[in-house]
Amino acid sequence: MATATAFDLAAAVHAVHGTLSAAPEPPISHYAVTTTWGGDLNSTVAVRGHRIPVGQPAPLGADEASSPVELVLGALGTCQEVVLQVHARLLGVAVSSIRVQVALDLDPRGFFGAAEVPIGFSEVRYTVHLESDADPERLDELVSRAERLCPVTAIIAEPTPVAGAYVVNGVPYQDAVPA
Repeated sequence: MATATAFDLAAAVHAVHGTLSAAPEPPISHYAVTTTWGGDLNSTVAVRGHRIPVGQPAPLGADEASSPVELVLGALGTCQEVVLQVHARLLGVAVSSIRVQVALDLDPRGFFGAAEVPIGFSEVRYTVHLESDADPERLDELVSRAERLCPVTAIIAEPTPVAGAYVVNGVPYQDAVPA
């Protein structure tokens, strides 16, 4: 859905594409959020100047906000939309609407330690509903780019190293626990 604004997305996309294509070194974008526990199973995600409430559906929570897993699904759907919009601009393809449905399967016994089953997703599925009157060859290229170039799809589908650390009472966890 387009909004009335002076911002020219096509010009911005082409400018960024040109800058990145000419970059002598790989420019690395850094993303970071901070989460804060809000009691029970509620949290807030702070992203730049934005706040996103996070909670749990019943029976664990009051169903006041999206769950962390639902945020992952939303991240995948919205990332697909962004990739499609960016590459539609680069390809000169007019898109009139995009809607993405995303679902996954998760066995909660793993999370609760109730059974020796994987704690991750067994499958993530998405369907992109795209409206465009572009010719089939242009649509093929657009869909191909969306399938190949979505960062959130890559995070979910490809092994990504994860490094975690715990600080307990202001002390790194390894140093806080007596040996």
